[in-house]
Amino acid sequence: MKILIDFDNPIPVDIIQKVAGVSRQSFNFSIQGLLKLEFISREKNRVFIYQANKNKMSEIINIYKKQKILTKNT
Repeated sequence: MKILIDFDNPIPVDIIQKVAGVSRQSFNFSIQGLLKLEFISREKNRVFIYQANKNKMSEIINIYKKQKILTKNT
């Protein structure tokens, strides 16, 4: 996820794997979970390209910030 956030444009699977230094099997396992939760999106452009879902990420960040505020107050 961190790798996808660092890129502004969609990137192909081989670049993500190289940067992350993970096996194809490990990558596929992780990416499927992120796709199901809609944290990332995937398109077919000769090869699959992936991109972080910025809207979904901002939702998660806002929830996290609210939880931090609430836990400080208790």
